[in-house]
Amino acid sequence: MKKTLFILFFIFLVIGETASAANSGKIYFSGPATVSLTEPDFMISVFLDTEKPVNAVDLTIFYPQDKLKFLSFNNTRSIVNLWQTWPAISSSGDIILAGGILNPFTGKDGLIIKIAFKALSAGELKLSFKKNSVYIADGKGTKLSLPAKPSIFEITATPLSAPLLNQEGDGSGNYISPTDSSPPEILLERTESLIDGSSLIIFNAVDAESGIEKTQVRTKKWWLFSDWRDAINPILYPEGVWNLEFKAVNNAGLESVKSLFWRGEFYKKLLISFFFFLILLFIIVWVYNRGKRKI
Repeated sequence: MKKTLFILFFIFLVIGETASAANSGKIYFSGPATVSLTEPDFMISVFLDTEKPVNAVDLTIFYPQDKLKFLSFNNTRSIVNLWQTWPAISSSGDIILAGGILNPFTGKDGLIIKIAFKALSAGELKLSFKKNSVYIADGKGTKLSLPAKPSIFEITATPLSAPLLNQEGDGSGNYISPTDSSPPEILLERTESLIDGSSLIIFNAVDAESGIEKTQVRTKKWWLFSDWRDAINPILYPEGVWNLEFKAVNNAGLESVKSLFWRGEFYKKLLISFFFFLILLFIIVWVYNRGKRKI
């Protein structure tokens, strides 16, 4: 299991694009054709069709920031279950989606992500892919040549006659904020790099109701935890750490925390701390006795 998880990311991150293959399929958006400024937030979904099994995607999406305000991601029921870079907004405002698919996907309507936006101004808007890399699950890092279809939507200043409801199958309609009463589920695996033998932590955080908002990690080398920082796959195991905590937060604000504990490293730190404590105690006693002799 550990080797399988790491090989997936090894293919995606290290080998790179060694070849290119033709394929009948596409990457595309799905959402409402018309959005009203008077309506609440709405959802755009990103889908994948492919006849060949794929196990990694690396996408960059452009959207007009003067007409749309990005709100959040929802990865509920996404075919991507090992995010290398958690869905994020780049410094230029583009949307970045990069991750692996543990069980290679073949077929139609493979949901990659759902993105919630708020309309800002009336007019025509266009969503497009700046980058559309998809990789075949063949162990060679073969890149698929798939058309990435842009989508054109209309934003109107007038209310729609009948508000649309969000449809799970094709992503059309207005966005309905998810309700969720269950925290995320977390899977952590420790493995070794096939390149240099370094220790790696691979995680998978899932939430079937509202999706994952963010993932964070903190470590303990001695007796205090570090600050929480954003976690991306895979996590390089920091040397000397004996406790690692991973936190996943879903889009309803619920969180789960899971730990990895290295018993050998803990006992090592405990022994070192005890040794220094004895030295400190010896110094204190020595100083005290010396002071008494002077008196």
